[in-house]
Amino acid sequence: DCTDTGTDGPIPVEIWGANGFQQIGNYLDSGTRGLAAGAGQRNGVIAHNLIMNQTGYAMEGGNNVDNVHIHSNLAINCKTFMKDTGPATANTVNGYLIENNVIVGTGLDDYDAENPADTIALGSDGISNVTRCVIRNNRFYNQRFARSVIRASVNAAGSSLLEIIGNTYHCDHAKDA
Repeated sequence: DCTDTGTDGPIPVEIWGANGFQQIGNYLDSGTRGLAAGAGQRNGVIAHNLIMNQTGYAMEGGNNVDNVHIHSNLAINCKTFMKDTGPATANTVNGYLIENNVIVGTGLDDYDAENPADTIALGSDGISNVTRCVIRNNRFYNQRFARSVIRASVNAAGSSLLEIIGNTYHCDHAKDA
């Protein structure tokens, strides 16, 4: 239970600046923030993790992350599955392959207009260079009160090769997606 350490709470596993890393087979429950691939991460894998009941995100990326494969994870009742927004300045989101994950529920009680949640968020309000990112073959269930299931906020001048293909969305409520 990692909820009792301040507003944001701890990140149980966070790595910064590594070239070649793996976060595989972890179980995280009852926290605010799950796994993180911090700034400067390259050539990594985040796979086969069970992440539950996070009031923030299941996983977070950082500025200038490159070539990270996020696959075969199960996230249950996490406000956000993947968040990579970087700083509020020019940011590079590069080389994510997000595939074959199962995301069930958001844990949200209502829609928050001031701080809306997106299930997968790449980029930071139109100022990011999002390149070589693929989001495919994920299954989303009951994304109630999320603003967007997949949100890529990009700088058209610097962004390229963003693919969103083959995802499945199952909605049980009128406001799920």
